Amino acid sequence: MITHFFKNFLANSDEYRRVENYWISRWNDIMKNRLDSDWSYPWISTGAPDLLDGNPIFSAVSPSKRRGVRIIQHEPTSDKVEILAWTDLVGGKFHDPDAIQELVISCALSDAAADFAAAMIGPWVEGKSISFNRVDGGRIIPDNDHDDCRVSRIRSPFAA
Repeated sequence: MITHFFKNFLANSDEYRRVENYWISRWNDIMKNRLDSDWSYPWISTGAPDLLDGNPIFSAVSPSKRRGVRIIQHEPTSDKVEILAWTDLVGGKFHDPDAIQELVISCALSDAAADFAAAMIGPWVEGKSISFNRVDGGRIIPDNDHDDCRVSRIRSPFAA
């Protein structure tokens, strides 16, 4: 069963702040053993406090890796997992030294979506490619065997 978190975050500014803090906490968990990292957040302005639209709800960038992460969050529209991911290029063409290749994750925050997002972000921040071709128990999971890519079912302490 899928558990959605912060279902009304777009209508409630306090809940919106809790969602932002949730993603910061997930980011810190992902990054805690990566001491040589030059990743920083936020990268892209959230528009807060005036524009609370969830795009982005979280972002981070590594200038040396020329990579970024942007999480877009929307309110749930079903009782299923709602998550999409793609890469984009920001700031020029790929050969441009200022261009950043970003991993964009768009989701309705749930236990499963957050775990899947973390499974994508882990290898991405290390400069690895991401491929999702394996299915395990009906769930699509990353191809590589990196520990950060294993999808866990941990309930968030930030759940509403």
